[in-house]
Amino acid sequence: NSINGGSLLVGSKIVTLENKNQVQAIYLNGELSVDEPNILEFGAFTSNFYIGSQDGTQNFSKMDVGEIIVFNRALKNEEREAVEQYLSEKWKISIN
Repeated sequence: NSINGGSLLVGSKIVTLENKNQVQAIYLNGELSVDEPNILEFGAFTSNFYIGSQDGTQNFSKMDVGEIIVFNRALKNEEREAVEQYLSEKWKISIN
């Protein structure tokens, strides 16, 4: 399971991945970037979840990750926006 498109991640970004009702979405700095039913590759996590590499042992990303927040359910839009606002203020990243 991977997200390709490193050019989207140039500079500091708040990246939100959402899988709700079989529609997957990626938000960048609070703005919907991709919204597709079952096309994105992060929809079927297995017991092994890797951040910063593909297949866990190869194809490593060169990036700094400041914070990762994982929820055990899909957030309501207002909850997602509140988390993005919190991260925006904490990390001084402008959101849309």
